[in-house]
This record gives sequence, C-alpha cells and structure tokens, in this order.
Amino acid sequence: KPSGCVQVFDNALGGFEGVRAVDVITAKVQIFSFIFHHKTTTDLEGCWMINHKYHGKINIWVKFESSFCDIKVMEGKADLWGYSFPRRSNMGKFFGPNFNNIAIKFAFPPAFGKKPYFDWVAATTNNSVHQFGLYCGGQNLPQPRGNLKSLITPWQDDSGATIMLDKIGFIPTILLLNAEHVIFGVFGAWSPALIIPAALTAWVTVCAPDIVINETRVLNSDQLKETEFHELAHSIHFDKVGNGYWIDNIQFVANNVLNGNNAPYGTVTTPGSGRCAVIEAWAEHNGMQACHERYGLNHTNSTQNKQVFTFQAIMERRLFFPAFDPLAYIPFAWQADLVDDNSQNPPGTTENTAVTDRVKGYTRAQIFSTMTSSMLSPAQQKTSLSTILPPGVSVSDMNTLATPYGF
Repeated sequence: KPSGCVQVFDNALGGFEGVRAVDVITAKVQIFSFIFHHKTTTDLEGCWMINHKYHGKINIWVKFESSFCDIKVMEGKADLWGYSFPRRSNMGKFFGPNFNNIAIKFAFPPAFGKKPYFDWVAATTNNSVHQFGLYCGGQNLPQPRGNLKSLITPWQDDSGATIMLDKIGFIPTILLLNAEHVIFGVFGAWSPALIIPAALTAWVTVCAPDIVINETRVLNSDQLKETEFHELAHSIHFDKVGNGYWIDNIQFVANNVLNGNNAPYGTVTTPGSGRCAVIEAWAEHNGMQACHERYGLNHTNSTQNKQVFTFQAIMERRLFFPAFDPLAYIPFAWQADLVDDNSQNPPGTTENTAVTDRVKGYTRAQIFSTMTSSMLSPAQQKTSLSTILPPGVSVSDMNTLATPYGF
C-alpha cells in the first residue's frame, strides 16, 4: 500500500513544507490511468496513503485540484491544455516491493520553463491559499472562497490579477465585459483579442480563472507568495462586494491600458480611481502584512540589513502604490497605519517622514467591514471609520494621517 509525503522547498525559510490538500494518484500502468487508478488527498503535512496493494512498479501523479483551489499552469503562451485544466504532473515510476515513505519533493531553484519549475510554482501557489487562510483566521477576516481557480502564465513578468471570472460566471462575463477586457484581464495583454478566433475567445472565457499569476522567471518563495497573498486579499473583498463592483474595476483597469495609458490604475483624477484605490490599498497592505507574519527577518528582499527590509518596514516607508510610479495615488500603507502602534515597531521599521501617525487600535476586520459595494474612495472610508474611533484617537488624528496620502 503506497504512502509518503509531497513537499515543496521554501527557499526563504530554508526548508521543505508539506503540500496540502492535493491529489495523489497511483496506477499500475500509464495507459488508461485516467480510468484505472486509485486516488487520495494529502493532509496538512503533505502526507498520504493509498489503501490498495500493489507489487512490481507503480506510476504516481500529483494533481493540484481540491475543494480549496485548482492550480492551472501554462507551460507556454499557447498552452490551452494548461489553461483549461488543473495541473496533473507525472512523478514517474516507483519500484517495490516496499512502497512506503515515498518522497515527492519539489526542490528550489528549478530551471525556469522546465517541468520542475512548473511543479514547484504550482505547489507554492497551492500552499499560499492555505497560508493566507491562516492569516485571515488570525485577523478575524473571512476565509478565501473555496474552489478558487488560479492560473500561472508566462505572459508577463512578476504581476498578478484577481479577475474572479470563474466566480462571476460565463453569462455575466459575456454580457458585461467585451473580449478585449476578458483577454486583458486573463493575460495582462490586449493584442491577442484582435487576432484569435471568436471560438477561442469563448473558450478563454469558459475556462477563465479567478486569480492569475504571471511569471517569466523564477521568484523566491516569499516574493511569489507576496503576490499570491495580495491577490487572495482581493478575493475575499470580491466576496463582500459582488459582481458589479468588481466588473466596474476590471473595466477601469483594462480601459486605462486599452486607451493607451501606460498606468493601468490611471491617475487620481481618472473617473473610478477612488474605487480602485480602496481595492488596491486593501490588497497591498494585507499581502505585505501576511508575508511579514510568515517570514519576518527570513525574507529575500535584501541580503544585508534584514531589519530595514522586512515586508513591514518596506510598507511603512512607502507612501503610494505602485512604488516608484510618479503618478501613483493608491495609499500604500494607510490602512496598515490605522492598525499599527508605531511605539512598538521593531528596530529598522520607521514611518515615512511625510506621515504623522497618531492613529492606532483599529482592526483589519473593522476596516474590512466598511468595504461594501458603496465604498468608492479612501476619503469616504476615512469618514466611515471616523465614526468608530479607537480610544485616544481623534478625527483630527485621522485627518492628519490621511493628508500625506492625498485625501
């Protein structure tokens, strides 16, 4: 009876961790293995056992599919199979008579564009969903939606999108978004919509994911997870505000690019920018905070002064997102400033010199409670939160904190 563990290497923490809740499939032969096989699911430590006796040799697959998430991986820009179905990776043949303690390990660093990379990034992305769920539990936030469809593509470098098209559904998508919006949302590029056939565009829509991670190189574990945590923070926001709010923002971002604007978030004066600022501020600060809680000083942001470059320290120093964009207006850490107590900051973590932060004591659950479908700007959110001031915090403190952020 085969048994073992599936593990993936986290290079920031320097060790292997179990790959949670993925399918392990065994079959005597590869031919017809889709039909004649046995299957089980890994536990919290990545361990598994098949309750069926084998002898001689067996073939083993790992399938990244569960009630929590499906992980799809495109091995190339035209990989329709990878786009359409959860990754099912062949781990090879294993020989008996003893099939116990079979070690399946996704090591780091994998060569980009090769099978070890696709398996490693799928396993790391899978675990991100579970780890962000633990973060949400600690913050009294809702858990990420079950059955999330995540897609890893090689279309862009180090970007992500939470389009939630699988949860929005095929009919609302085709009624409310045009082909260019769908193609841009999925791939972060709009030109394919001009050249691919209508039938293929329909297939892209039918199989559209909820979350997209675009990578053209191997990222360190903490960098990849920060992107994934950011997108997962979006996903719980979507569950609160619903289809209309989310589709409006998809159109806002896509139109900024389709109309020739190099800044996908537009500027502070672009109609719809306030809603986008609320959405992105929430995801950016929770993505960074979740990463900080997981990695602390064990990050790969810098090989030298670790204290100065923790995810928390970086968040405190920056005013706007995207970083280094002269037109950026999204308040990078304003929501985090509502929560933190600067007197308790660890060494190396200092507030941006433009910010006067006398606010502390809000919870992320309180911030999230204001983020309804009628919340259309950070200024509006500040007004809403000012009605539930923590002890010792005044409306004047709230205004002073928000001023450098532009509202």
